[in-house]
Amino acid sequence: MTVVPAAPGMASLAGMCPRTLLPECHAARGCVRTLIVAAASLVITSPASPNPSPLLPLTPPPPPTSPRDPPESSTRPRFVGDLNPESVFLTSAAVPLQRDLAECGVWAAPALASPHPPPQRQQHQQHQQHQRSTHVPLPHMPPAYRAYLDAIGAFSLPAPRAREALVSIFFDCVQPLLPILDAAAFREQCANSTVSVPLLHAVLMVAARHPSAARYLPAGVSARSFAQTTAEKVEALLHGGVERERLALVRIHALLGLHSEGPSGNETASLHLSTAVHHAYSLGLHLDRRVINREELRLWWVLWALDALQASLCGRPVGVRREDVSVPTPEQCGERGLFAAAMAVASVLAEVISLYRPGNTASGWEGPWISLESLLPADETGVAADTLRLFYHAVAILSHRSSASPDTASASYARRMASADAVVALFRAPNKALFPPLPIVPYAVALALTSYFSILRADPDSPHTAAHKTSFLCACSILEELDTYWFFAGAMAAMGRQAVERMAVKEAAGVLRVLSGGAGEELAVGPADAAAGEDGVEAWFLQLFPDLALPTGLFGDGAGASLGAGAGAFAWDELSPPGAGAKAEPMWGGC
Repeated sequence: MTVVPAAPGMASLAGMCPRTLLPECHAARGCVRTLIVAAASLVITSPASPNPSPLLPLTPPPPPTSPRDPPESSTRPRFVGDLNPESVFLTSAAVPLQRDLAECGVWAAPALASPHPPPQRQQHQQHQQHQRSTHVPLPHMPPAYRAYLDAIGAFSLPAPRAREALVSIFFDCVQPLLPILDAAAFREQCANSTVSVPLLHAVLMVAARHPSAARYLPAGVSARSFAQTTAEKVEALLHGGVERERLALVRIHALLGLHSEGPSGNETASLHLSTAVHHAYSLGLHLDRRVINREELRLWWVLWALDALQASLCGRPVGVRREDVSVPTPEQCGERGLFAAAMAVASVLAEVISLYRPGNTASGWEGPWISLESLLPADETGVAADTLRLFYHAVAILSHRSSASPDTASASYARRMASADAVVALFRAPNKALFPPLPIVPYAVALALTSYFSILRADPDSPHTAAHKTSFLCACSILEELDTYWFFAGAMAAMGRQAVERMAVKEAAGVLRVLSGGAGEELAVGPADAAAGEDGVEAWFLQLFPDLALPTGLFGDGAGASLGAGAGAFAWDELSPPGAGAKAEPMWGGC
């Protein structure tokens, strides 16, 4: 519970007037007990610090008492729901506090900072003025943690030219679809050198994965390496309490939710997004109120859309339930353009996720389906428009659940395969623009890949098998090129290639079985092979080519480590696209 600190001049509790502390309960008989509780709170609560947001030139924050101190905000009220007993005392204050329009709680007034800071704070402010004049980053924090931040270069930023180029990439490719930032305020802060350092780092981290950002990265540093290093800097700065303003924390953690690297990358991204939602709840961004900032409204709906996307990526429940949200939707606020269309697709995704909840036996979404043309005109071009198309087709693929025996006559199945073809076609189109650094890009291609694999496994004798194999290999090639920017893409490509080899083994074993007149079935079969349903010929092939065994998991140790494009004896060479497996320019035209 946050308590407003004592006003200036109140040096001790003994000199305070009870009427000053609790005017409402002065006349009540229980005033003494309440006064004691309030006094204890005043004793243990430190004064609210002035605006601790880090500045450029790098200005040291107030020394945190602990790296785990809760965030503070000196200018924004804090939302307190009616389930919290604190709301009872807040609503009984002398000055009525503003309630949200849905009558779910109140906004508590922010803590007031003393205009006469103690000597330590005055010394800190003098140190800040010295920082502004010398531009030397000397953060005021425990020496041990400061040494760690120096060791990882947490306060180091790219050169101004590279920094401005990466920021421009972000605003051109990410902001139109996901307006996480207040563009005008952010640009003004950058121009005045007052932007939050962790926030700027997070923007650079996201933009670095765009193909055109390579020229602005340090020599010899890959996009994935730069993004991972920058993410570690942001996390270290946040852990040290460098940024403690809640709205900035919402944006920083939302941007961290777009970063994924390594086997646990998606899980870490989901954790950051959950933290962003946590801070948004504390600010009451999800609740309707009399005056709503447009940029904060857009930020909330971006969080909601990313939450649905992360639920799909990680296969976990959604963290935001619509019945807990009373703020107007983008459509109700008159939003138009790509952002409104992206939120409409996210709304469909939130409905599709219900197919994957426990107890649901439906194989697909067979009801009315929104058309892409109703969201985006066919003549709409550009990177953002094509990314929205990818998002739409990814949701359409998810609208039919994979199974060993799919219902090929259902509308959801036809929609799934048509969208898989559309995803591959977006990458195969000539002179295709480069896609933005968003996780939906590799995710959509991975969904297309598994769609082709499912039909090849379910119906290998289909007259469309050759076309599906070609599309499958093309999706593998696209993911291998995206591996330059996304670990997830490379892992899925490795599994796809492994599946190709496995299917080639089955085909070759079947040919040998026919040629040998069934003699191959007399070969010894081990218990493990029999349990897996493998005959003697197939088991014999797997003994000769152990790399063709089924993968143990998407991110298992060594998954695909020994597999290149076309590893093993059978690689469907006659169907492989030119240059499959070789690193090429990321234009995805090879297939």
